[in-house]
Amino acid sequence: MRISLVVLDEDRSARGAALPAPTLSPWVTGLVTSLVREHDVTIITDLDRSSLPDLALRSRRWISGSLTVRDLPRRRAGDPLSASKVRGVARMIGEIDADVVHTVGVVAGRVVEAMGWDAAAPLVWSAGRRHESAERAPVLLDWTPSRAEAVIAATRHELDRHVALGVSPDRLSEVPLRVWPTAPPATDPVVRYGQVRRVLCLLDEDPAGTIAMVRALACLPHARCLVVSRRGADSSGRAAQAVAMLVHHLHLEERVTFLPGVTDLVLEQAMRQSDVVAILESGEPDLPAVGAALVSGAVALVRSGGGVEEVVEHGVSGVVLRTLDVRPLTTALRILDRDPGIRESMTVAARRRVREVYDPERLMAACLDVYEAACCVRNPVGTPSTGSLQDSVVSA
Repeated sequence: MRISLVVLDEDRSARGAALPAPTLSPWVTGLVTSLVREHDVTIITDLDRSSLPDLALRSRRWISGSLTVRDLPRRRAGDPLSASKVRGVARMIGEIDADVVHTVGVVAGRVVEAMGWDAAAPLVWSAGRRHESAERAPVLLDWTPSRAEAVIAATRHELDRHVALGVSPDRLSEVPLRVWPTAPPATDPVVRYGQVRRVLCLLDEDPAGTIAMVRALACLPHARCLVVSRRGADSSGRAAQAVAMLVHHLHLEERVTFLPGVTDLVLEQAMRQSDVVAILESGEPDLPAVGAALVSGAVALVRSGGGVEEVVEHGVSGVVLRTLDVRPLTTALRILDRDPGIRESMTVAARRRVREVYDPERLMAACLDVYEAACCVRNPVGTPSTGSLQDSVVSA
């Protein structure tokens, strides 16, 4: 099968040239790496694709497919996707022969929607990774391309939300691609016995979760906290400023460190060096980060909502908090601090759950099933299309 993936930078709120270049999400890299073993994959992107596999370094005995990358000019931080660039992306898509086109994220989906999609190749869409404040989330997240034959939802919660928005259940499939494991080691993690000494907290534009964690540090007198934010997650810097003011007020400057604008690789490395990873975002859960926390060897401490309970089993593979009150957070941290055995059982259960539920082979097979079903919808005879997409390109 010839598969074309369109993945565009969704972070249009980032400010400042010091931020690192955006990279492909680990789950996109994982999916591409699995697909190219037997299929021809073309990826169209304006992101840093250095994480993609180098097929020249792999044994051709195990790979019968191919990988082609079509690079788009990268936008500067904060630049919108102009109409001319939309037309350029549309032309590039139109020049590629594909049996199925998989667009990732709202920006890529809207570009294809602007093309007036009417090609023989079916269109599959899945949500990307947004880091937006709660008040902007409904505008950017509750959207689905009307021309897509298939829509992939990562969780049952996401699937139900699409149904509530009027998307036909026949178009929806639940495949947790955004929780794709980033090649976890074969052995279970080594738990650091003793007290909790390193806590990582993921900061977004609403600092409520991080503020609660900073206040709860009083119950962990030996712990240090690393506050990290992804590229564009705190575009205005106000969330970090609010947390920094609290840190200064509580005289915790020596125990709290800030690390802004981290990449996926840096975030995963920091997680592996932590005892507890707190993901207490107020908006949509960062499922790739939750998945990385589960295989990091640290205990995942997450806020309920947005389907995160489908990924983390409370009390088994992590801790799920219903509120951001300091009292329940403090109680959970004290239990984890005093009983390393609980931390060990949770991290082992988390690693086991990732192997069983989010196995890459199973996810790839489910994704291919969606592709084939979309082909049958667009071509009732059930055979993949063989024509070019050029005829579908219109002026945006």
